[in-house]
Amino acid sequence: MRIPGFITLFICVFLGAQAAAEPADDWRQVPSYTIDVRLDAGAKSLEARESVDYHNASPDTLTQLVFHLYPNAFRDEASPMRRDHWRHHNGRLVDALGDEERGWIDIDSLSVAGSPSEFAVDYTLLRIPLDPPLLPGSSTRIDLVWGGQIRKHSTRSGWRGRQFDMAQWYPKVAVYDADGWDLDPYRKGEFYGEFGSFRVTIDVPADHVVAATGVPTEGNPGWGDARARFDDESPPERDPEERRSVTFEADDVHDFAWCASPDFALIDTTFNGTEIHSFIRSSDGDAWRDSVHVYGARALEWLDRLVGPYPYPQLSLVHGLLSGGMEYPMLVMDGRASEGLVLHEVGHIYFYGILANDETDHAWLDEGFTTWQTTRYLTERYGPNGKKEKLSRYDSLLGPEALWERGRRRHAARLRRGRMEPVDTHSHRFVEAYRDMVYGRASLFLDHLENLLGRETFDRGMRLYYERWALDHVTEDRFREAMEDASGQPLEAVFDAWVRKTDGIDMAIDDVAVEEEPDGSWRSTVTVERIGDIAVPFELHLRGGRGRVGEDENTEVVIDGAGEDRVSELTVVTRERPDAYILDPRGEFADVDRRNDRWPRATSFGIDWPAHAEPDEDAYALRFRPGGWHNDVDGYRLGGNLRLGYGGWFDQSLMGAWWSQERERFDLRLRLSLPSRRLRRWGRDGTHLFTVENIEGLERWEWRFERWGSREKIYPPHHHFGFGISRETVGERLAGAGWERGDTHVLGLFHDVSARPYPFDLSASIGFRRGIESFGGDHGFDRLALGARVTGEVPRSDLRVRLRFLAGLSSEPTPAHERFRVGGAGVRARHEAPWLASPGGVPDDLHVWMPGGGNARGYFGSAGDFAAQRLAAISAEVEGPLPLIGGVVGKALSKPRLFLFVDSASPGGVGVDTAGLGSLDDAGIGIRGSLLGRLPIRLDLPVWLNHPELLGEQDEFGARWMVSIAAPWSAPLIRRNP
Repeated sequence: MRIPGFITLFICVFLGAQAAAEPADDWRQVPSYTIDVRLDAGAKSLEARESVDYHNASPDTLTQLVFHLYPNAFRDEASPMRRDHWRHHNGRLVDALGDEERGWIDIDSLSVAGSPSEFAVDYTLLRIPLDPPLLPGSSTRIDLVWGGQIRKHSTRSGWRGRQFDMAQWYPKVAVYDADGWDLDPYRKGEFYGEFGSFRVTIDVPADHVVAATGVPTEGNPGWGDARARFDDESPPERDPEERRSVTFEADDVHDFAWCASPDFALIDTTFNGTEIHSFIRSSDGDAWRDSVHVYGARALEWLDRLVGPYPYPQLSLVHGLLSGGMEYPMLVMDGRASEGLVLHEVGHIYFYGILANDETDHAWLDEGFTTWQTTRYLTERYGPNGKKEKLSRYDSLLGPEALWERGRRRHAARLRRGRMEPVDTHSHRFVEAYRDMVYGRASLFLDHLENLLGRETFDRGMRLYYERWALDHVTEDRFREAMEDASGQPLEAVFDAWVRKTDGIDMAIDDVAVEEEPDGSWRSTVTVERIGDIAVPFELHLRGGRGRVGEDENTEVVIDGAGEDRVSELTVVTRERPDAYILDPRGEFADVDRRNDRWPRATSFGIDWPAHAEPDEDAYALRFRPGGWHNDVDGYRLGGNLRLGYGGWFDQSLMGAWWSQERERFDLRLRLSLPSRRLRRWGRDGTHLFTVENIEGLERWEWRFERWGSREKIYPPHHHFGFGISRETVGERLAGAGWERGDTHVLGLFHDVSARPYPFDLSASIGFRRGIESFGGDHGFDRLALGARVTGEVPRSDLRVRLRFLAGLSSEPTPAHERFRVGGAGVRARHEAPWLASPGGVPDDLHVWMPGGGNARGYFGSAGDFAAQRLAAISAEVEGPLPLIGGVVGKALSKPRLFLFVDSASPGGVGVDTAGLGSLDDAGIGIRGSLLGRLPIRLDLPVWLNHPELLGEQDEFGARWMVSIAAPWSAPLIRRNP
């Protein structure tokens, strides 16, 4: 039967109109997985058969299929992941695994539509040519037989002990979208997946309990045993030589993960019909047993209200092997029983799991979103600092920093240094700022958008975004369009400034003119300047003034500004003269420089508390730290330091004064630190430091310039260099106490470099100082010092190794205070700590040691602690965990560690009688930890010396001890001040 031509034409026009009405990229591919996998727990291996039914829903004809083989990133030293990390001098992720601990997948056979097929593997990418090609709307089936070696746990997946966390463990179909195949190898970013269905049968030893994506539909996952274990009941004994098999099924997910362990205990709860399973270890304490399932229910309740309903039948929370957390559909692995961590990872089930972005290309669309929702949850539930735990008395007194404020300060610091990269940078192409951009700036952007639109409008836009795109791929445009539709505002410029550019917010009160009117009122004309490139509407608040003329006098005056113009002039008439003019007093926007948000500039006074960051960025802070001690010369010394500056970053100054009871005079110190951009010299990363002091018999002034940098910014190797001039006058009081009288004029320079090749952290320093006799100097000399430091982990252990080297050479004659000390810090370094510089300030019986110099600690303070003109020295330590210490000591000393040490120093030069001595060697044992969780402290016991006679002893082995608050490897390798 022939169809009339006009009907054919009508059908063609109708179908064409329908196609035009739908976006060309409004489709996604549909894979369906069936996997049978067997775990060999002893061999740490997998054997599997996998079938993937693949439907081509795209408008394109496919000539190949692509799978990801993620475990192959850990196959050997030539993998792209290893090259990526070594390019940034960090091989920890791959090289921490021994040859026998690495993992991979091998494809044993592969067929397409029932026929054997060729394939090519390039580490983490498997390519399968299609002949014939797969037409639009057609389907095919891929059958694979594969085997895999499971790596020891590293970056999300692997084994440790008898627990297996299996993530990115199977051949996974790559995404094919409007941009074609996702061909990113597994390197530095995360993942991107196609939504589909999974039917996975897992065969494990009979004593293992299995948690997984989906719900169990056949077999026994061992949950009954795990529930009995949680209830402290004895579950039935299971023979690990026997097997158990369980099948899990999941729909509308783009990944599948599972965990298996014979040690899992299980507690269940529900939220709104969703089952919540908390898989903990039988040895876990109350923090896990009582809280994690509650955190899971709170997370679902919060996200249901904030974003939308949870679409899956269950949520599994697993005590994973990783230290942080990782998310998968219906399952998260957490390394800590932390409410914030659980919120973050369950949030990822929404942001990436349900709203599925490409994490490699656009990581901010999930990391930024879940960081934002976690911070908002914690601050709404627990207050601005987001802390659930009861604060210590010390923190309660000071007031901990607010969560949003902490993020804003970090972001502002990076903006001020010019260390920015666009938020939407591809993960592989980030040079230095991946975390600060995709977690930090992205979450601040969402907070900014919330403040810009108002919370109600913003929340409506977030829910609209979820309603439209849940269980689908998302992009920046899809999120922006939802926000525009909810707010009725164009937002392209805002997104562009925050996401694709590196602009910042900086509004400033440039000028205020105040005039009294004939009627006694006051007219204020305020000039507001937009220094930053991001335009934001602003509020200008006037404090005082008794309200605007014609309005209630109890109403605070607020003037709204659009913020679009570079300069805005605002005029208001008030009953009385205002006391202050303030921009954004609630701190809603991430202003880079808050010093200029007030007029006149504010000043705040307070105590300079130890270990407390200064929160005030909009006021000039004056913080006083009192101090006092007693010594043999001055009697009682009373005084303190006054620290001045903005928010701990700008115009930092220090003024110190101490009154001497016996000498009836003040010692004074003044230090000023200015960023180089303030003086417009030598780059944005430099600092000028000025010092003038008269302390304990030493008069000194100094200017020094320092700069930090690296070829790839914060990635090592880092460079730190500087140069400067100084003048020191040593008075009679110090003469003979390791100092030589007279004036010392010095030119100095130094250069430090550090890097992190796995498994070590390396640093090296060189410093040169020249004493100049011109212009009244009494000492002419040259002094060269070379130092190196190596610290690292012993792979696959909890041990750390540390080495420190020093070589120094100075000309003759070099004054005593410029020579190299054998046993520890020289007199110049000790002078920086007044309680050590003061004779009798610290009783000798306390054996207080300050690291530095040759670090031959066993000779510190003895006749062997030479002030040498030549010195070669090495110190070595091996450190490991210390068994738990109980009682009062255990409560006072936190994180105790045990170490063994060996030191060797070879001194020489004028004033050093080393005939027949050779090197000065010592060895011993020590303990370090933190007192009350804050003050680092060490106890070193040099039980062996090769020259005990220098201490007036006869036996090489003996009971000797010293205490310090600094570690030998933390002491500066060279002197930086000229």
